[in-house]
Amino acid sequence: MTTTLKLRTRKGEMVDEDGEHAEEDLMLWVEDQIPPAPTGQLCEKLEGHQVLWPGIDLLPLADSSLWYIKGEHVCYIYVCWECSEIYCGDGLEVDYYPTTLRGNAVTPTHCS
Repeated sequence: MTTTLKLRTRKGEMVDEDGEHAEEDLMLWVEDQIPPAPTGQLCEKLEGHQVLWPGIDLLPLADSSLWYIKGEHVCYIYVCWECSEIYCGDGLEVDYYPTTLRGNAVTPTHCS
């Protein structure tokens, strides 16, 4: 597992200008940065359960994660299988992924 992924030069230009491998490299790198759900971790997509399964108070165990960009941060939450299937992303635009001043991809943090 690499701890950093260079996306931009110091001038702000994309390192992989043709974008051929950038999206796949970024997806794999982000997935490597997110630890597996801790034992006993419940699904954190509460609003999804309230809408899809109203009246059921018991949340299922999390076995996966979802991540999203929130301003200059990248957050992840732990989710159950159903939520991971329903709320999986529509794809990733590497151009919009936040980077540090040195051009490295921002490491995701747990935002429960």
